[in-house]
Amino acid sequence: MSEEQLTFHNEALIRVQAQVFTGRSLISTCLANPGETHILQTGPTGHDIYLRDASTGMVIARKCGNEAAVVVLSLHQGHYILSEN
Repeated sequence: MSEEQLTFHNEALIRVQAQVFTGRSLISTCLANPGETHILQTGPTGHDIYLRDASTGMVIARKCGNEAAVVVLSLHQGHYILSEN
């Protein structure tokens, strides 16, 4: 199984835990402070990304079946937006 990478940019003003799942298996995770960029390992097929507020554990954004190589979390008018680049 070849490993692929996902680049995560945290442009929100909070500390975020990023989790990458394939099915029910946790593939990789990271804790990103505001403005940080992290590289996460993924599988060769689509994966699910969950982003949690690091202080409360609440899911603030998710993207299922994702195949993008770069994702960016930002805050726009009070809503968290997870976009692909």
